[in-house]
Amino acid sequence: MYENFDWLAFLLGLPLALLLMVFIYPLQRRALKKQRALDERYVTIHTQGRSFAWVVTAVAIALAWLVVLLIEPIGTAFFVLTFLWVVHFTSWLIGAAIASKRN
Repeated sequence: MYENFDWLAFLLGLPLALLLMVFIYPLQRRALKKQRALDERYVTIHTQGRSFAWVVTAVAIALAWLVVLLIEPIGTAFFVLTFLWVVHFTSWLIGAAIASKRN
């Protein structure tokens, strides 16, 4: 981190932004339901979008992992990327288990 990093602004700004999102999300959902924007087409488009984003994220993490292995000795970056990889695929496993149970 750099020397002029304002911890107070960070520690106040992050929770305030999360709190703001908690209040705005239900209002947005209600407005979308009134406009009938949450139909099957919306769900299908966003499901396919999330699937594509998941594949792109998996490829990006794998490439970043490879770059870290080639450029740096095994260190913090390697373990952080390995942790992200494990979390990414564990979340996929849990999501697949829940989806298969529902269908």
